[in-house]
Order: sequence, then structure tokens, then C-alpha cells
Amino acid sequence: MKKHAIILFVISLFSLALIGSMQITDELTGAWNYQVEQTAPQYSKGQIVFEQGDDEEYSGKIVFESGRVISLSSVTVEADTVTFKAYVDGGLVTTVCTLEEDEMSGTVRTPEGMLPFSATKE
Repeated sequence: MKKHAIILFVISLFSLALIGSMQITDELTGAWNYQVEQTAPQYSKGQIVFEQGDDEEYSGKIVFESGRVISLSSVTVEADTVTFKAYVDGGLVTTVCTLEEDEMSGTVRTPEGMLPFSATKE
């Protein structure tokens, strides 16, 4: 009897984790208007578009206000934390942020240092 209760408990935990990740998926996919303070004007504002393929892997792109487009090199989601990377002018830029409904906030790690990041879902 105890064994069945433990198995049921473990299955319940996995189910909750799956449901939570599905909710993040629904919240993340789409266009986000972003702002990075304390950086060059050509990089400070634009849009990030996240997509999810049939394989459930994320991809995306950054569209700067100038119209320039850069593909994201990786996108990962763990719980409510979203991490994405892109090569901007030859340098790796990594953004780590917390997703809460239609807002993201966090930091961008650039070759020049850490910068504050925020985005709102369109």
C-alpha cells in the first residue's frame, strides 16, 4: 500500500511539472517588445520573437528597431526562468530572465558587462 502511495505521489509531481512547463510555453511563444538600458541605442530596443517547433524545442530571433534581424542560438526554459543566447557583432550575448505572465525581467551578459533587461509581450 505504501509503495502505491509513493508511486502515485511521484506521478503527481511529474504531472504538475509538466503542466507548469506547458503554461510557460503558452506564455513564452510570441512577440515581446524589449528594452535594454545602458547600451548603444541601436541595441537598446526592439522585439524578440519566440517560437516552439514540433520537437518542442524553442527558437527565436531578435529584431532591432533598425530592422536588423539576428537569430537566437539557443533558448531554454526551466520553471519560470528563460535563458537565450545570440551572437551580436561577433560577441556572445546571454540573457537570463524571469517570466511572469506577460512580462520578463532579468539581465543581459555582454562582453562589456551585465545590463538590465525587460520585455513585455505584445
